[in-house]
Amino acid sequence: TNTPILLTPTVVALNDSTNPPTTTSGLGYKYYESATSYYWQYNGVNWSTMPNFAGLAPVYQGAVDYPDLTPRRRRNGYAFNYTGFINVPADGLYAFTMKSCAGSKLHLDGTLILNHDGNHSPSELSGWAALAAGKHAVNLQYFFDTQNSDAGDLTDQLTLAYEGSGLPKTEVPASAWSRVPSGNE
Repeated sequence: TNTPILLTPTVVALNDSTNPPTTTSGLGYKYYESATSYYWQYNGVNWSTMPNFAGLAPVYQGAVDYPDLTPRRRRNGYAFNYTGFINVPADGLYAFTMKSCAGSKLHLDGTLILNHDGNHSPSELSGWAALAAGKHAVNLQYFFDTQNSDAGDLTDQLTLAYEGSGLPKTEVPASAWSRVPSGNE
């Protein structure tokens, strides 16, 4: 009784993998803060969308095994800009699911794959990319503005899962991340 749906398969071009000369495990990061003295009722400069990292000086930088928020110095008004590579095991279409509170963005090989920007409660957003097996340049951005820590529920969080080519949906393991050593960590 319904109108038939016509599906036409298409061939998708895979993003080529990258072969950086030397890598080590983990991701590099730069850490930022929105104001020097930040409190729940602070009326200073706050972020409601992803800050322009190119126009900011990082408070410090280093390396982590995966997109980890524990190097933060406080629970309000901070941001991370992670860079490195993600290794995918086989050619194919990969679905990426990012869970964050608040804003987050995922770029693969210079293309925006997920844009979960803005202040929002913990929620997931998914996107996909056609990737050749191997390493792909990744830029994962995250910011968190305010939370009422008096309530006892700290909501800042960031996780990234992937699935595809025989790989069930799973959080991206630390073994899939790599970076070019910078000497700054």
